[in-house]
Amino acid sequence: MVSRNLLHSGVRLMRRRVRDLVLHSAQGPHPFVIDNKRRDGSRVAFYERVKRSARYNGVVVKALIAYYTGTGGTGMVARELGRQLEGLRWQIRVERIKSEATMMVDGYDPIILLFPLHAENAPQGVYDWIDGLPLGEDRRVIVICTSGMGEMPGNRGGRWHAIRRLEGKGYDLWYEDSVLMPANYLASAPASVNRRLLAMMPRQVARIVAGLKTGRRRRVRPGLIDRLVSAAGESFKKGEAAFGKGLSASAVCAGCGWCAGNCPAANITMEGGRPRFGDACQFCLGCLYGCPEKAISSNNPKGLLAGGYDLQALLPRADGDGAAGDGDGERPSDDRPQPPKGLLWSGLRRYLRSFE
Repeated sequence: MVSRNLLHSGVRLMRRRVRDLVLHSAQGPHPFVIDNKRRDGSRVAFYERVKRSARYNGVVVKALIAYYTGTGGTGMVARELGRQLEGLRWQIRVERIKSEATMMVDGYDPIILLFPLHAENAPQGVYDWIDGLPLGEDRRVIVICTSGMGEMPGNRGGRWHAIRRLEGKGYDLWYEDSVLMPANYLASAPASVNRRLLAMMPRQVARIVAGLKTGRRRRVRPGLIDRLVSAAGESFKKGEAAFGKGLSASAVCAGCGWCAGNCPAANITMEGGRPRFGDACQFCLGCLYGCPEKAISSNNPKGLLAGGYDLQALLPRADGDGAAGDGDGERPSDDRPQPPKGLLWSGLRRYLRSFE
């Protein structure tokens, strides 16, 4: 068994080297020249190699951004990432992960996976999507998660299970990172801080794009505590089906079908103009917070935000209220909205400080 695993590892390594040599061949006699002025003996950035081959050989970087979202935050990040990568002349396709929806991944390299953390892990719908992927054959993959608390104990291991599944199918992890968005469960920061988070989001995406351009791999090795918390969080998914069965629509429901059309788990169907909730809920909270009539409620509201969750209402306003000027550093630091204190918000505080 050990010798077989070593053999498979050797084959994968050889494939990577052959791919690199093929890409290098497009560079002429000096494959490590990036700016025509210096020769860098280190590993050439994957992005720079493909960029040059696109210029001279007609090869185009085609990347698929596959994202899972319930309340819309991860979708905002995915679209911003796609916009910034298109600015680098990548061909980008952005598609939402939904149950019962077929997503073609052939011809895309890299594949960029985005998802929100559900109990320090990827949502079940992401695992199902990974399980349905074809074998990777060392195709590069980028994994980005969103969360409301940041890189704190537990959350640091939130991408771990998804990455292990991808690597088990032969995908090559190139880069991983996270983006903070306003929290939608258990606790929420003040609205002014949440507006500031949304203002910072494009800058964090720009950091990720800059990291991709260097070509250096970025992998976060979660510690033992992170892995234990992440493993414990997986057991939380056992209660998702029960939570879904406890959802109901009140008499104010207009029968518009918005909830059924936007459910990533395909857990809601319309019968007689009324939503029917199945047993495949993935706890995305999209229907609860997003219903246009606010008609959907749960018989177990513990942890749900009493004031609801509306990202559009949190977007920075042009009048300067909230975080409209924070991203450009126009406000003095002592006038910026301050995040909450306490261990729970330690990751959020570090994240915001990193932009100062």
